Amino acid sequence: MKYLYSILFLIVFSNAFAQGPILTGLNNNPILKKHHPINKKRSINDTITLPFIDDFTSTEVFPNSIYWMDRQVFINSTFPVSAPSYGVATFDNLDHLGRPYQALNGNTHNHCDSLTSNPINLLYYTSGLSKVLYSISDSIYLSFFYQTQGLGDPLDNSDSLVLKFKDSLGFWKTVWKVSGTSLKPFKQVLVPILDLGYLSNRFQFRFINYGKSTGNMNQWHIDYVRMDKARNQNDTIINDVAINQVPTGPLSYYESMPYDHFKANPAFHTNNQLVLNLRNNNANNLVNFNFAYQVINQYNKLV
Repeated sequence: MKYLYSILFLIVFSNAFAQGPILTGLNNNPILKKHHPINKKRSINDTITLPFIDDFTSTEVFPNSIYWMDRQVFINSTFPVSAPSYGVATFDNLDHLGRPYQALNGNTHNHCDSLTSNPINLLYYTSGLSKVLYSISDSIYLSFFYQTQGLGDPLDNSDSLVLKFKDSLGFWKTVWKVSGTSLKPFKQVLVPILDLGYLSNRFQFRFINYGKSTGNMNQWHIDYVRMDKARNQNDTIINDVAINQVPTGPLSYYESMPYDHFKANPAFHTNNQLVLNLRNNNANNLVNFNFAYQVINQYNKLV
């Protein structure tokens, strides 16, 4: 009888590996779990005044609470391809704890991540000691860069990224939408304020992606969100030369190591060259720059 059990075990064991390896997408984000501030409360600050500018370089993992009221997108520099600046907001189909919204299901397709601004005062601005009401003629535009896929999976045509504006009555209206594609370069979009209903002191805008809410697969990336008056549809130039990828470090084989170990053989542990990727976001002007780096110890002294 024991031989029969052994044969049955071998058959079951063999069948378990007969299909070969199965590749699946990353279905969670351990970084979000690690950084989740369990006891930290987020609050909406006073109403923001124009200009509104966020290039997602001021925070990591979660959006800056000065500008944003939710925390579903992932602030990072590793998922996009050739971003305008170092940080982007990635719509990764995971919640603020880094977990899929729903269990794996090929038919699941719905609302996933949101990125919602704090209230913005589009009712009036100050000029000296006076308050001046905004009007449509002030030419207020919201602009942003977006990219499909990045280093994730190609998006389906049924996937979409949507921009909504909130009017003075509290209703959200879709003002821009795009369908999913495979990897494309970052593209800038400009959306004007053309409805008097948006000129309130509690205006908000919101990005939402729709797709499979079952894991970190089909991604959208947003960068350089800007809103201001006195703009037009040709106002696309940003006077900024930005680091847009994680630079290589000074060490050849490690990201960090004890200094005593490094001193034992500095030539072996030091990179022959350092790579720093920059992007000139003002293509109309050439920019000259110098590159240098310093190494300091824990006492803020050069070594």
